Amino acid sequence: ERRVLKLLSVPLQMDVVAITRAHIVSGSHMFRNIHALKRCSLYLATCLRLEIFVRGQQVYHFGEPTVGFFILSEGAVDVSEEDDIDNATKVSSHTRQMNNIVRPIGHFGSWSKKHKCRVDSAIAVEDSHLYRCSVEDMFEVLERMSEMDAADFVKDILV
Repeated sequence: ERRVLKLLSVPLQMDVVAITRAHIVSGSHMFRNIHALKRCSLYLATCLRLEIFVRGQQVYHFGEPTVGFFILSEGAVDVSEEDDIDNATKVSSHTRQMNNIVRPIGHFGSWSKKHKCRVDSAIAVEDSHLYRCSVEDMFEVLERMSEMDAADFVKDILV
């Protein structure tokens, strides 16, 4: 899908995406809640790659290098965040897990910019259709935004 889109000019890519991924652009919490994305939402949608996960399949693990963030269009994904609490000696005293079930059309996949790894893990709890935006594509989208808009977008994805 992505390779075919790359063969088209950017304006034509956006026309195709406006037709084929309109439900993602119009229904995604991310596009609605992050004002900065409204201006480049169609371009971002051209960067998304569809990936299908079956119930019980791991999407990614805590600490893995990131492959991007995801927008869920069908199914459900359980996102678990590990919260390490350090004491004065910087040794982990205990870990607690917080779970969040993501449903359509939500997004997930935060990562640590400092450590370049995942700060959560995700598993499909139902057969799921996920649209992934790679790190490289995300930075390409950021280049098309103003500095203020890019900062708002990054704040939602990076920790």
